[in-house]
Amino acid sequence: MKRFLSGTLVFGALILAEPVLAGPIDRACRQSARAAATSQLCGCLQSLADTTLKRSDHRRVARFFNKPDKAQKLRQSNRRRDAELWQRYRGYADLAEQVCRPA
Repeated sequence: MKRFLSGTLVFGALILAEPVLAGPIDRACRQSARAAATSQLCGCLQSLADTTLKRSDHRRVARFFNKPDKAQKLRQSNRRRDAELWQRYRGYADLAEQVCRPA
């Protein structure tokens, strides 16, 4: 009984803490002016980013929501670091189109 209660409390705390734990991509998505930016879609994008992008990539990618020209500049950059991020981002975006697509 004691384990059940402690497990329930931990699970409940995680559910209540979810908005606080929202990542930069989730926040940028929700704050964007796009009509399709539902909490379900934004959460899916963040979860996918957590598994496919480096943590350091999250803030840069989040900026693409309000400033899409930053994605274009990244794609056209000659810097090796930017090219590597672009490859990770394309993989993330391709997967997001498949996984996070609204039904």
